[in-house]
Amino acid sequence: MERYSDEELLYLVRCGQEEAKNYLIDKYKRRIYNWIKHFDYSHLGIEHDDLIQIGLIRFWDGLDLYRNDQNTTLYTFSKL
Repeated sequence: MERYSDEELLYLVRCGQEEAKNYLIDKYKRRIYNWIKHFDYSHLGIEHDDLIQIGLIRFWDGLDLYRNDQNTTLYTFSKL
């Protein structure tokens, strides 16, 4: 899977390839962790691990919403 670009992997995901979806999750897991580590919602009772889990779920859902004709990369889209 490493030889494919994000766009190619997204195409495979849309064709039903679970392996491609899992690869993208693994690839972006560290980035999601790095984005979320700057947030602190402990005063609301939300733990850091919960935020990471929510971020991964939103990324998973976002894979279906991403469109490469919007002139943005998957990296930028997922960060938003």
